[in-house]
Amino acid sequence: QGVLLSVHGVETGHPAVWGAGGLMKIPHAIGLHALQLLPILVYLLRRARLDEAARLRAVRAASLGYALLLGFGLLQMLREVRPASLEPVSGALLAAALALLALPFARAGAALLERR
Repeated sequence: QGVLLSVHGVETGHPAVWGAGGLMKIPHAIGLHALQLLPILVYLLRRARLDEAARLRAVRAASLGYALLLGFGLLQMLREVRPASLEPVSGALLAAALALLALPFARAGAALLERR
């Protein structure tokens, strides 16, 4: 009843699927959540009636934040450490990623509240 991890050719019964480089589930989830949340951000920015240049800056910042977050997840996976195990480089990468993700959503939320 093992799961075949074709990238590494590893068969394991662990439901989280550890490969030779670590837990593959974290980077996978980051990418999937980006596909879900970026369109929601676009929707919120349009509802907030921000100008196109402001919307584009916000989406670019959030996309960069997700790229950095994916880089963080891959870094932790390749180092075979848990995502919560932070060192200076991985901590800075995570902080930058979260800031770039939070600011556009905060901007959209603030603009929506101003409209009320």
